[in-house]
Amino acid sequence: MTLPTGWGCKEQQKVIQMVSSMELSQSVKQTKCSEVVEKSCGYCRKTIHRFMQTDDFSDNIAFYAEQLTVQNAETAKHIYCAVDGTSLNITDRTGNKGLGMINDSHAKGIIVQNSVVFDENKVPCGVLKQSYWARPSEQCESLYWKSIVEDSIETLVKRGLASRTTFLFDRGYDCPNIIDILRDHRVKIILRGVQTRCVCDESVTTAKQARKVQKPVTEYLEDINYIATKEVLVPVPENANKSFELKKRPCVLHLKQAN
Repeated sequence: MTLPTGWGCKEQQKVIQMVSSMELSQSVKQTKCSEVVEKSCGYCRKTIHRFMQTDDFSDNIAFYAEQLTVQNAETAKHIYCAVDGTSLNITDRTGNKGLGMINDSHAKGIIVQNSVVFDENKVPCGVLKQSYWARPSEQCESLYWKSIVEDSIETLVKRGLASRTTFLFDRGYDCPNIIDILRDHRVKIILRGVQTRCVCDESVTTAKQARKVQKPVTEYLEDINYIATKEVLVPVPENANKSFELKKRPCVLHLKQAN
């Protein structure tokens, strides 16, 4: 672990002692701050927080999380990498934390983008990549999505895991920056569409040509046979006031595949 430059030897040794002595309690499965302070010989909480807020600490946590994730995924027959986002609501009474709006209720915090890996048994292997930012951002948010996906793919390629990896995207990722990644044939990608997009042959190279030959993807799929059919039960709210009381209605899922 890399410690900030400028720290004295005594400070560094106490921080190392504090980190190495952190063990999860077998009863509550968590380490309380008071336990950390006690095990580190009463080391000052302010200095501990100062150490955790450094870039070196964050970079090391991200690095070791990535290494552990890849290590857990190496024994899997197939890997699923789900990319999704969330938001963290953070209290900022002084207004100096650089937070941004996270929803329509004027709550403030940060937006977090995660790349999470699972094996074929739906067992989590860990967080492969993570990024976060505050709104408004200097760039379009879908560029953050594209960056984390491309970084995840490159990491999996370097570790020889890309050929058995399938990326999963929900409807919100049906945008040009993510569609650009579909051309990367080193991994498999499943993108849940939200728009009725048009398709055309790979030989089309210009927008003018595309306008002449493109057709809706639904029309394109009409001529393709089903490769699988399954009946599934979809939960549906009984009414708006009792959304927690769900009933299930049967639906037929048809699966088609096209190159």
